[in-house]
Amino acid sequence: MTLETYDPNLVLSGRSATQTVRLTFQQWEYTAVLEVAIGGTCTGLSVIESAIDAVFCDLPRGVHDVPYVTMSDKDGNEFIAEDDDDHEEEWLSAMLVKAEIVKAEADAPDVAD
Repeated sequence: MTLETYDPNLVLSGRSATQTVRLTFQQWEYTAVLEVAIGGTCTGLSVIESAIDAVFCDLPRGVHDVPYVTMSDKDGNEFIAEDDDDHEEEWLSAMLVKAEIVKAEADAPDVAD
């Protein structure tokens, strides 16, 4: 899925939108591609930063509650990257090699009863 158009007015005048962000993390030949939907009024890089935060919060936790991400290579071999040093979102951001907003849709306006 590729975004064909990105409306700069998507979140103006109090409107909000839901944007799907695809994040690619990599260490050596191991890669993980994760997608997350971000709602609200931010655009561009702010959406990407929010997506990284959301992905980090949703990561599984291993021994001693340490978050990790499972990556794989082209042959299907797996590698577990762990936030051993408790750097949180900065740890995840350091592995980010690609970020793309792949879908953006205006949220339906609230209808008063």
